[in-house]
Amino acid sequence: MESNSLGQATPDRRPPTKVENQRFVYLAAIFTAIGGLLFGYDTGVISSALIFMERSLGLSTFEEPI
Repeated sequence: MESNSLGQATPDRRPPTKVENQRFVYLAAIFTAIGGLLFGYDTGVISSALIFMERSLGLSTFEEPI
């Protein structure tokens, strides 16, 4: 450990290694893919529910939720 101008110990800072960078990229890609899948699933569920909402509530095209 190094010491700063006040004599206090500071932790050593090292740049991230290639393995750490790859791990971060893979983790970010996994979360992004899961987010895309959940968005698509939600869109599919809502679009099928809109058919029944139109019929039961008598909604016009203008009144449909977007």
